[in-house]
Amino acid sequence: MRFKTILLLSILFSGLSACTKEAEDDTNHIKNGTNQKYDDSYISYKGSYQTQVSLLLTKVKGWSTPTCLTCNGSAKLPEVSIGTNCIRDTYVSAAIQYAWAAESYYRLNEISKATTAANTMMEQLNVAKSLCSSGGIGIGGSTCKTFTIYPCP
Repeated sequence: MRFKTILLLSILFSGLSACTKEAEDDTNHIKNGTNQKYDDSYISYKGSYQTQVSLLLTKVKGWSTPTCLTCNGSAKLPEVSIGTNCIRDTYVSAAIQYAWAAESYYRLNEISKATTAANTMMEQLNVAKSLCSSGGIGIGGSTCKTFTIYPCP
């Protein structure tokens, strides 16, 4: 299952690489008459599961989104600490990466891709939630590290 999640993430993110802000023309940083930001200071995504996207991304700091689809540079994925024996953590971590992808695509006006990423994020959260009720959150009594980001109900 972990391989499937990694494969899905690599396919989804293959279209997202980053540009440095310095390489961009200043006009590319203006959206709807205001300066476009590419960091974690606000969440702009609007669409399916926008509450969950915002919830996850506001609990993880230090990420930034790409400034374009086809250039290299400074985008930074959210970093999530996961328990070594906590299956649930892998799903929460994947959900955070998909939330980041939804935000990234949305900021680049790729609404369809943003929606797809948000839907996949919710699938990951649903699996994480199901592991809360089945007792399958860890192996050998380990403590999951993502409860502060996405707690069990």
